[in-house]
Amino acid sequence: TLETLLLKSTKFEKEFSIVTYLPPNYNTSGDPYGSLFLFDGLWYTNPKQIPTPTILNRL
Repeated sequence: TLETLLLKSTKFEKEFSIVTYLPPNYNTSGDPYGSLFLFDGLWYTNPKQIPTPTILNRL
């Protein structure tokens, strides 16, 4: 699941979109999950360009 959050920066005086992905059956009470950080904006959130959720679900 992709979820978009807005981060307000007082230093840059603007808002930044942060998109988080949680795998199916995500469980907060289990072992910690690994992290992956992607910095190319909309490329990774548009499934027609890069199907990020599909790729991550198959790992």
